[in-house]
Amino acid sequence: KKDGSGADAGDCIDCNLCHAVCPTGVDIRQGQQEGCITCGMCIDACAQIMERVGRPLGLIRYASFDELEGKPQLPLLKRPRVIIYLFLILFSFGGIIFGLGNIKMLDIKVLHERQPLFVRLSDGSIQNKYKLKLLNKTGGDISVRILAEGPEGLRMSGMDKALSIPFGRVTPYTVFIRVPKDKLSGERLVLTFRVLDETTGNLIDSYESMFIGPKL
Repeated sequence: KKDGSGADAGDCIDCNLCHAVCPTGVDIRQGQQEGCITCGMCIDACAQIMERVGRPLGLIRYASFDELEGKPQLPLLKRPRVIIYLFLILFSFGGIIFGLGNIKMLDIKVLHERQPLFVRLSDGSIQNKYKLKLLNKTGGDISVRILAEGPEGLRMSGMDKALSIPFGRVTPYTVFIRVPKDKLSGERLVLTFRVLDETTGNLIDSYESMFIGPKL
């Protein structure tokens, strides 16, 4: 701050513009204060005045305490914080690229019918009802086949042929799974639904559910 005349005088000309433009009323000439929101308006105002009077820019600027004390400054790319931030950014971009490259072409969700949990058929076998929801994420319709894997003797009805899944919509299907009672080894058994590409036979997605039967 200017406090006299001559070559040793400071560059500040006491125009008071930095104080006038501050939205919180801080006089930055008194140093960093709690009310400062680092908006930079005082920096811009001071720079304009310095240009007019032919003085060096940067009288008001963002600076660390080490810089103000004249301590040597590390290059930007060698500062620990910058390296950590750079690593986090690269890691985030890598995760995004990996995620985009591994998006499944179709998602399957399986809802087990709750009322009733199971039905005992006339031949003694146990039947469960499921609602399948298929979401096609590709750019066009696809043809798939649904398979079920679980207890021995399992039979599935409602999925006897390939399904055409339209693009961009959730398509519901209802299926029934029946298992002979003598093949049940417990009250709850693991049941896996698999979605296969009808053209290539490749596995697209799978979903693990439960087959529920009576207490043994």
